[in-house]
Amino acid sequence: MPSTAATLLRRLPAAASLSRHESARLARQARERDLAPEEILFRQGDPAEHMYLVLAGSLLVRAVLPGGEELTLGRVFPGDVVGEMGLLECSPRSGTLVCEREAVLLVIDRVTWNAMLAEDDAIASWLLERCAEGLARRIGAVMERIVAASQDPTLLRQLPEAPQPRRRGLMAWLLGPGGV
Repeated sequence: MPSTAATLLRRLPAAASLSRHESARLARQARERDLAPEEILFRQGDPAEHMYLVLAGSLLVRAVLPGGEELTLGRVFPGDVVGEMGLLECSPRSGTLVCEREAVLLVIDRVTWNAMLAEDDAIASWLLERCAEGLARRIGAVMERIVAASQDPTLLRQLPEAPQPRRRGLMAWLLGPGGV
């Protein structure tokens, strides 16, 4: 009987390029983790020994500002990879992740990740694509939030909606309708 993780992984639109064998192998190599609402996955400043692939549910990304105020930066959804920055950079967690809706994650530890990379593994390539797409989307969302907050500072404290795919480049967006 296939694992819950393998079944959920095959249902992700982002995983369509993985073969059934690759999905099953990723589910075997990684560890499944369930989170209940309000459960903390990790805290800002914690050491980073894992990255996570969200299979179901949603999580909130929060950061503590220098004055001690906590700011919710965004949401993480199925198909997103989180915790990759700390794992790739060998640096502490840059934010806190809190489960919003009951979630199922695949936990990929540093040893497994390094083995995938060393083998030039198709799964590692797929995960790197997820990391790059997620980072680009999050950077774009932060840029949009900064620009919006420069016009209305109260917008900085509002939780952004789910990020939408970009229809045009970031520079064109920043420069406005008359831009590049």
